[in-house]
Amino acid sequence: MEMLSNFAPFEKKLWSELIVDIAVGLYYFPNLILMLLADDDAMNGIAMLDLVTNTVILAILVGIMVSFLLRVDKKTEQMDERDHTFNARGDRIAYLVLVIFVCLLIGQIVVNEMMPDALQNRLFELSPIVIGHLLLIALVLSSTLKVIVQLFYYRRGY
Repeated sequence: MEMLSNFAPFEKKLWSELIVDIAVGLYYFPNLILMLLADDDAMNGIAMLDLVTNTVILAILVGIMVSFLLRVDKKTEQMDERDHTFNARGDRIAYLVLVIFVCLLIGQIVVNEMMPDALQNRLFELSPIVIGHLLLIALVLSSTLKVIVQLFYYRRGY
């Protein structure tokens, strides 16, 4: 617990955000892939509702536990120039990852529309709900990388 005393309040918030993101991602996405491989109808039914509900409950519980364990303070401290620089660096990486992922997804959609028979051996059909989940993966990945970059710069110190 002494290690936690060395963390700034903003850094503790980043750690808690990262832990919650990873826990939710490790629960949600493997279950989603199993649903995708099983049947596309499962994604439109009650199983998808159960998955989303359980994921939200998990996120709340993990968030509460992590906040308690890390003793994340609700008090806000004034951000200095260093904090703004670290935020900007994290935002830049997150933005680049998100743009690249969205461009690749748009490219995949265009290829599917222009040449529907070109990719017959694909793992699953690129339906609107699958596209939505791929965008969700992009958002979670970019958010997680943003926090990792910010934590890297906080630990490095400059």
